[in-house]
Amino acid sequence: MFILLLTSTLSLTFNIQPVRSSPTTITVPDDYSAIQEAINHAGEGDTIFVRNGTYYENMVVNKTISLIGENREATIIDGNENGTVVLVLANNTMVRGFTIKGSGDKTVDGEHAIRCGIMVGGYETPFENTLIVNNSIKDNYFGVLLWYSFNSQLIDNNIDDSTYGVTLDHAFYNDIVDNDVSNNSLGISAQNTLQSNITRNNITFNKIVGLRMQDSYLNTINENIMKNNGYGVDFSGSDSNNITSNTMTSNDNGIFLGRSNGNTLIGNNASNSLYGMRIRSSSNNTLRNNTMTQNYWNFAIDADYLSETIHDIDTSNTVDSKPIVYWIDEHDKQVTTDAGFVAAINCSGITVKNVNLTRNNLGVLFWGTSNSTIENASISNNWIGVALLLSNHTKLENSVVANNSEEGVVSIGNENNITGNTIRSNGRTALLLSLSNKNIVDNNTISNNGESSIGLESSCNNTITNNEILNNTGGISLYSYSNDNLIHDNTVLNSHETGIQLTFHSKSNLIYHNNFINNTVRAYCSEESMNVWDDGYPSGGNYWSDYNGTDLYRGPYQNETGRDGIGDIPYVIDTDNQDNYPLMPPYVPVLGDLNQDGIVNILDAIQSASAFGSHAGHPKWNEQADINRDGIVNILDVIILANNFGKH
Repeated sequence: MFILLLTSTLSLTFNIQPVRSSPTTITVPDDYSAIQEAINHAGEGDTIFVRNGTYYENMVVNKTISLIGENREATIIDGNENGTVVLVLANNTMVRGFTIKGSGDKTVDGEHAIRCGIMVGGYETPFENTLIVNNSIKDNYFGVLLWYSFNSQLIDNNIDDSTYGVTLDHAFYNDIVDNDVSNNSLGISAQNTLQSNITRNNITFNKIVGLRMQDSYLNTINENIMKNNGYGVDFSGSDSNNITSNTMTSNDNGIFLGRSNGNTLIGNNASNSLYGMRIRSSSNNTLRNNTMTQNYWNFAIDADYLSETIHDIDTSNTVDSKPIVYWIDEHDKQVTTDAGFVAAINCSGITVKNVNLTRNNLGVLFWGTSNSTIENASISNNWIGVALLLSNHTKLENSVVANNSEEGVVSIGNENNITGNTIRSNGRTALLLSLSNKNIVDNNTISNNGESSIGLESSCNNTITNNEILNNTGGISLYSYSNDNLIHDNTVLNSHETGIQLTFHSKSNLIYHNNFINNTVRAYCSEESMNVWDDGYPSGGNYWSDYNGTDLYRGPYQNETGRDGIGDIPYVIDTDNQDNYPLMPPYVPVLGDLNQDGIVNILDAIQSASAFGSHAGHPKWNEQADINRDGIVNILDVIILANNFGKH
């Protein structure tokens, strides 16, 4: 019994299990000459302290350790162009106080390879709680790559002179805070990233973009400074993010949202860039208290569909200290005269009057808006001056639309009136009607525009009349099945290319009483475009400054003795198009000749009486009867007609 008890006691006394020692500090090069060697001999939770010096290594951190350099400028880990310098494949690690450089380019002997200053995770194996703090990470392909990295922190680092500065890929719940990210091709790039925080970083001089997010959600972009980058902030396919209190200066684009929905942008300042803020093919974003100043174009909405114009944007947002007016489903309202940008979406009865709209991609945007008016406005130096999209029964009148980079006015709509405007020095077409019918373009002065003065694309039954079209690249252009339009009483002078052209099956248009003077090419029609170029006899056709016929005869067949102001032979444009009654002197309209038959007579008086008392929109309205163009047919118009009665 004693022997058994003794045996049992001895067994208990000497059955001792090994006990793990407390975390220790290993010093390089004191304990090991190479950092990787120290890592290999370290235990979980150990600290590896690295003295100043240059260490040519490509290391793998595959256990929980703290890797600390003596001085970040003097403790250098150089990958010697051989690949990733520090690869972290463990949880709860720290890298602090190093210069990490020299991963090399992305290819090795022509094969694709990921080469990083620091890479955390990878190959779809997530690692978490990595702390990268107070390092200088430069001259790498990827500066820092967080790949399947969760809850990691990148704080107070300089990340410079790499192709990609900081990259997050399938990285969730990370903090990128107080870093300087400069002189990379891409500063910070995130894709498939969720609920990460990018705050108080200085992001400057990155060639392509400061901060890019692709297919990323619920992230916070806060209090960053972005200066002298290609794009400042570039979002693509990224929803429900918060972009707040960032400063973007001297970038190609301050903030760009593309195919990105439901984001909130508050208190951002974008200045001295090509675009301040640009929203493209996106919806349901909320903007508050954003300021855009001294950008070439301050604010831009680019949309292909109505749904892409639906945003919550109030007047706390400003362009050059003037409020953005962005109305959806509003009715019978007038825009304040201090507006800097105007958009009316699905509205009616909107008045835009006495405003100065400049330096945006659009001066005025009407989309799905009806029975509205733009008048006495100055709209200049935008990408496009006025866009009337799917908007009907709307007026643009007595406004100046000038020096816009593309079109002056674009209209896709029906029964709009564009009257009494000055449209000049725009980069492309002064006035483009596309898929537009029954519009009236009247009494505008259109000059010095880069392409056509008036362009009709797939547009029918419009009236183009009484316009002065001077010194444009092209005059009037109809194309793509623009049929049955009425073009009369216009002067087209000094076009550098064609005075009037009709192409791509544009036919059955009636063109008369126009003056085509000193245009390089007077008229051109493609083979499938046959049109009518005169109003019959004696009303006549058009004046052509290069017509070399004579006026010795008169009558419908020009075979009766006596002059009549009409050329004796037709003006031939091509085999299918000719002006049968070309005018000898330039056409000068006779006031009161309402039916434009060349004489003021009882027929005109009957038209005037029928329209008496009417105004635009009245069932009896006859625009021709409003001789003095004051918007109503009254006794003043009757007096003018009476004073000209009998004139021809």
